[in-house]
Amino acid sequence: MPAAYPTRDDLAAFFEGQGLAMPSDVGEMEIAGAVRLFEEKTGYVPFLAEETAQDYFYSPPEYGNTLELRAGFVEVEEVAVGLTDADQTGTVLTVLQDYSLAPYNASQASKPYTRIEFSTGFRGGARSIRVKGKKGYSSQVPSDVWNAILRAAAAESLPAMVAGEGMPTEIRQGEVTLKFDEWKSSKAGMWTTQFQRTANVYMRVAI
Repeated sequence: MPAAYPTRDDLAAFFEGQGLAMPSDVGEMEIAGAVRLFEEKTGYVPFLAEETAQDYFYSPPEYGNTLELRAGFVEVEEVAVGLTDADQTGTVLTVLQDYSLAPYNASQASKPYTRIEFSTGFRGGARSIRVKGKKGYSSQVPSDVWNAILRAAAAESLPAMVAGEGMPTEIRQGEVTLKFDEWKSSKAGMWTTQFQRTANVYMRVAI
């Protein structure tokens, strides 16, 4: 899997494979926008995991012993409960004794942890649970996600490509010749559909 999202050079190479030269002022913003849109649609913000662990605060579950993290975590280093304004350390819990990360097979399935299941219920105030970990879906970008983001960025870049400004006026596909604007519309629709299908595969179920 790629270690990072597509770059402007990747997008330029993609268009070169289509027989097109990407304008110099196109690429960076379109890729960043595609990444943001993918995160919004999947519910994993960020999708590419953080490099260092951060502290995140939660309130105890109203019912039962399951804490929904409302995000993905590729790694959880520490869980503490009982935090107060006067005590921001709380009681650090022991994994597999006081709590378990779920889904249980997340790491084997290359998926993130999305909830914590405590051994017993407990009470506490708002933000009295601290979870220290790396938020994200994956520490690397799955190949299908990389390709989907690249194509979404390409679809967003197409309007900047105007026939007659270094671009062809017609493009031949097999036995069919399309006007450049027709070709752009066809490709943009296809690439956007591919992006949406991939986002649907990774969509987090909101609780």
